[in-house]
Formats: sequence, structure tokens, C-alpha cells
Amino acid sequence: MLLTAGLIKLRDLPDNVWNADTLFVLTKTGAAANQLAKIAESEDWGGEVHDEREETDRALGTGRQEYGLLSVWWDY
Repeated sequence: MLLTAGLIKLRDLPDNVWNADTLFVLTKTGAAANQLAKIAESEDWGGEVHDEREETDRALGTGRQEYGLLSVWWDY
């Protein structure tokens, strides 16, 4: 399934189409990620703050950073 989704993106790229429904936002702090999550919620978007430090470090390929990570999605 994951491979198929990647190939669909490649298929549509020459037409300047990128069908994405999730945005990952890297913030300077976890508090900033929480503030953005509140805004996303007020706009009826889905939002999740990734506040597990080890998970965030793994996703970013770094360690011991104070960044915040938020994913936002929408359905249209």
C-alpha cells in the first residue's frame, strides 16, 4: 500500500499535481506546536502534536532537540 501511494505521487508529478492531505510542521518548541494544533482544531482540521521526544528525534534524524512536531490533515 505504501509503495502504491508513492508511485501515484510520481505518476502525477509531471502534471504539477501533488495530492497530499497531511502537512508536517516543525516548530522551534513543543509549546509552539501546541498553539498551532489549537488553530488547526478551530479550522476543523485534524491535528496531532508528536510530543514523544524519541519519536520526534527519530523522525527528524536528530537527537536531544527541543523542536515541536505537528501533523495536520484535512479532508475535502
